[in-house]
Amino acid sequence: MRQRLGIIFAIVLVIGALIAINSLAFVSDDEKQDTEISPNRSTYNARSTGTRALHDFLNESGYQVMRWREPVDRLHGKSGEKVGTFVIVGRPRIPIDEEEAKSLLIWVKKGGRLVLIDRRTEDYLLPPSGNWKITTELLDFPFAIDPTKPEQMIEGVKTVQPAQPTLLTQNVEAVMPSRFFAAIRIFPVSNDDKKKNNEISKANENSNSDDDGGFFDDSDEPPAPKSEEVLTLNTSPSLSPAPVVHLATSRAPLLVDYHYGNGTVTLLSDPFIVANNGIANNDNLQLAWLDCIRRVSSRSWRYAKRVRGLL
Repeated sequence: MRQRLGIIFAIVLVIGALIAINSLAFVSDDEKQDTEISPNRSTYNARSTGTRALHDFLNESGYQVMRWREPVDRLHGKSGEKVGTFVIVGRPRIPIDEEEAKSLLIWVKKGGRLVLIDRRTEDYLLPPSGNWKITTELLDFPFAIDPTKPEQMIEGVKTVQPAQPTLLTQNVEAVMPSRFFAAIRIFPVSNDDKKKNNEISKANENSNSDDDGGFFDDSDEPPAPKSEEVLTLNTSPSLSPAPVVHLATSRAPLLVDYHYGNGTVTLLSDPFIVANNGIANNDNLQLAWLDCIRRVSSRSWRYAKRVRGLL
């Protein structure tokens, strides 16, 4: 009898120890702080490096914002019919590989708008802009930085004013980037790269010639032009293929966008501006909003100022 009780007691102790270990592991994971070396840019993350504040603000402002949980190629089907702008902040937990990037850029070429916000964006997500190539370069690395202390992120940094008045800088007087923004580099495409890009472009067009590509939200974006209009649009001398610089520091551009086919690619090289720990600084919220939505009403902007005071 005593032996049986001893066995039962031992089993209870083992089970109790396992429960305690699991509880400690859960608490440890839950309380783990974000770091700028391995940030969590998820819209579910309400901590420093997350983007929950921007996501909730857009929702509460009446915009239709959804978290994309499907393969990228679903943008060409029914799931993508209401998608006018596709925003990627940081590195997705499930990375977009080169094949998926090709599908995404075909969607952009048909009229979609791709917004990339990261310090080191994969080159295959950045198509050439006419005869120009765009990439990013890290200037500094956030070692031993506590993202819960924004003063460490912006130490010694000056505010950045718009390089010129554009749709992406409406009502933006000055933006506060972090010390760790990346430099956007723009340089001419070599002849070999031009030939390669033309071959890839023709192959993509042939493989998707039967796709209608109806993926716009009628409330925010116009329908895609027909093939006859595409030719006029792409050859119009008023449409510059060169990237437009909207924000620039003394060291390098910070925000650019450019046409790709009938769509646009927007690149912001400092996620701090849209992250929970940086969006309340200066006009960061306004810039983040314009990056993601572009159309702003005066009534909504007054609401934005009230929300910014609570962030």
